Amino acid sequence: NLGSMTDAEGSFVVKNIPAGDYTIKVSYLGYEAQERSFQIRDQSELAEDFSLSEAVVATMQTLTIAAGRDMIRRGGVETGEEQEKLPGDTFTEAVGLKAGVVSQAGDLHFRGGRTASQSTAIVSANRYRSEQIAGDAVDNREQIKRRAKKPGPPRRNPISVGGTAPVNGKAIDAMFFQNYGVNPFVDPEEDRFATFSVDVDNASYALSRAYLNRGVLPPQEAVRVEEFVNSFKHNYAPPRNPLMAGRKWARSEKGTFAIHLDAAPSPFGKGLVMMRVGLKGREIFAEERKPANLTFVVDVSGSMQRENRLWLVKQSLFTLLDALNAEDQVGLVVYGSTARVLLPPTSLVNRRLIESAIARLHPEGATNAEAGLRKGYAMAERAYQRDCINRVILCSDGVANVGKTGADEILQVIKRQAGEGIYLTAVGFGMGNYNDVLLEKLANQGDGNYYYVDSLKEARKVFVENLTGTLQTIARQVKIQVEFESDSIRRYRLLGYENRAVADRDFRNNKIDAGEVGAGHEVTALFEMKLNKNARPGNLATVRIRYEDPETGRVTEETRVLRTDDVARRFRDTDPTFRMDAAVAEFAEILRHSYWAKDGDLSGVFSMAKDASREMGRPQDLKEMVNLVELAWQLWPRDTKDRNYEVRPSWDPDDEN
Repeated sequence: NLGSMTDAEGSFVVKNIPAGDYTIKVSYLGYEAQERSFQIRDQSELAEDFSLSEAVVATMQTLTIAAGRDMIRRGGVETGEEQEKLPGDTFTEAVGLKAGVVSQAGDLHFRGGRTASQSTAIVSANRYRSEQIAGDAVDNREQIKRRAKKPGPPRRNPISVGGTAPVNGKAIDAMFFQNYGVNPFVDPEEDRFATFSVDVDNASYALSRAYLNRGVLPPQEAVRVEEFVNSFKHNYAPPRNPLMAGRKWARSEKGTFAIHLDAAPSPFGKGLVMMRVGLKGREIFAEERKPANLTFVVDVSGSMQRENRLWLVKQSLFTLLDALNAEDQVGLVVYGSTARVLLPPTSLVNRRLIESAIARLHPEGATNAEAGLRKGYAMAERAYQRDCINRVILCSDGVANVGKTGADEILQVIKRQAGEGIYLTAVGFGMGNYNDVLLEKLANQGDGNYYYVDSLKEARKVFVENLTGTLQTIARQVKIQVEFESDSIRRYRLLGYENRAVADRDFRNNKIDAGEVGAGHEVTALFEMKLNKNARPGNLATVRIRYEDPETGRVTEETRVLRTDDVARRFRDTDPTFRMDAAVAEFAEILRHSYWAKDGDLSGVFSMAKDASREMGRPQDLKEMVNLVELAWQLWPRDTKDRNYEVRPSWDPDDEN
C-alpha cells in the first residue's frame, strides 16, 4: 500500500515509510520495469534515480473499440452527453478510475488501508527539502462536514495540487489579464461622440487590493479604472427621491434611473475640467425581490485547494443562505475533470440539505469548465420559472485545462440561455492560476456581472449587502452616449471603459450587446475636458442613456444636458463623493501606468482621498482605499524611470496650442 506517481518531469516522493527493508519497482507503459532494494532507517531520507529502457513490442494489428451512446446506463437513466466519451482518454485518467486512487488536478494519490490515511505528495526531486511536508489526507464525508463547520480557514497545506497540465496553453501559476490600452484625448470636431456600455463590475479593484495586501503592485493590465470607481457607494438619489440640493439631477421618466451630472476644475490636469456622469438604478427592497432560482456551478478542480479558495467558496455560500428566504431555491453543480449534479434545485425550507451539500465540496480532478457550465445551464433550464429570478452563479478561478478551454468556445454555452432569461454571475476566487479574462467575458456574455472575492468581508458585500442588486436585473443593454459641443470643448477623454467601447453608429442598434444594471446599482463615468478659451455660456455636453426593460423588452432613451453654469468654480467645493471619484480614478491611472498620469503623485491622491473620506464619515470601504494608496506608495519604485508608462496619446496635455 505504498506508492507514488511521478509528476510531468519524472520526480516523485514516497512519504511516511516505516524503518525496514524494501524493494521499489518503477514501471511505465511501453518501458521495461526496474526494481531496486534498499534499507530505510528512522528519520532517514533516500534519493534514487531510475532510467528505464524502452520495451521491444511486437507489431500488432490495430484494434478499434467504439462506445455507442446507449453503452452506459445507471438506474435506467442515461448519463448525458458524457456517454459519447470513454471514462478517460489517457493512461493517467484510466488509473485514476481504480479503487483506492484519488485523482486531483492530474495528480494521482494512492490511499492506504485505513480511513483518512496519509496519501503521497508529488514534489520535484531537485527541490526536495528535509523539513516535514504535510500530506494530503483523504477524508471521508463525515470528516469533510466536521471540518467545514469549524470556524476559520483550515490548516494551510504547503503542497499544491494544481496539476501539471498546461493551463490555457501557458505555464502553471500564470495570471491571465488583457491590456485594453488607455483612452486618448479626442477632438470633438473629429469625433464628438463618446459611446460605451455601462459596467458595474468591481473585480479589478478587488483583485488589485489582493495584490497590494500581499505586498505586490498589481500588473498594469489588471487595472480597469471604471471598476475602481464603481466599487464605492456614491449615495446618488434614487429615482423615487426628491431633488438633492447642489446637484444637477433629474428623475427618470419611467422611474428606472436617476441621472446625475457634475463638473468642476480637475485637480490632475492644468486647465482641465472633470465631468461626472452618474446613474442610480431603481431600488427594490429585500421583501419586494422576486423569488430566486439559483444554480451554483462550483469549480472543485485541484487548483481550488490552493490558498483555501474552495474553503472561501463554501463559506460564501453558507453566508448567502442567510440572505435568502423560503421562496428561493438553490441547486449545486460541481466540476473537476467532469461535471455532476451535487444537489438538484432545493427550497430553502430544506436548508439543512443544502448546507450538507455545500459541506461535501472538496477538490478533485482537472478543470472542465465547459462541462460544468453545460450541466449547470441544463439544470437551470429545467428549474426555470417565468416570474422568478433565474440565474447561474459560477464560482471559479477561471482556469480551464480540460474540454474546450478557450473563451470563445465556452461563450457559446451561455449565449442562447442569456437571451431566454437565465443570466450568469461570475465570481472569481484565488491568486495564481487565475483567468480574469475568461470570467469577465463569461459574465458579459451571460448578461450578468463579474465580482472577485478575496475575503469573507467581500463575500458578504456581494452575497448579502448587495444581494438584490446582484440577482435582480432592472435594465438590460444599457448604453451611454455623450455628445460634446465643439464650440465649447477643445478635447475630451473618457477615463476607463476601454473594453466597453461601442461604435457611435451602434448606440441605437438593439442587436449590439451592452451592460446590465441590477436593482439599486450605481454607475459612474468620468471625463476630462479642455474647454475653449473663448467658449460662450451654453451647452457643454449632451448625455443620452438607452436601455431595455427586462420584463417587457421595451427600449427607452433619455437625455440630459450639462451647461457651462453647471461647472463648479472650485474643485474643493464639490460633493465629497466627486472628490473621492477623482482620487480613485487617479489612483487607478497611476497603477496602470497611464500616460496621462505620468506626473501623478500618490501622496496627493492619499491626501485628497483621506479628506473626502473624513467628510463622508470615514466609511469602512473608503478607509480601506486610503490605506491601499498608502501601501502602493510604500511599494512604488523610488526611481520614476521604472514606471514604464504606456504612451498612447493623440494630444500632448502640456501643449496649449
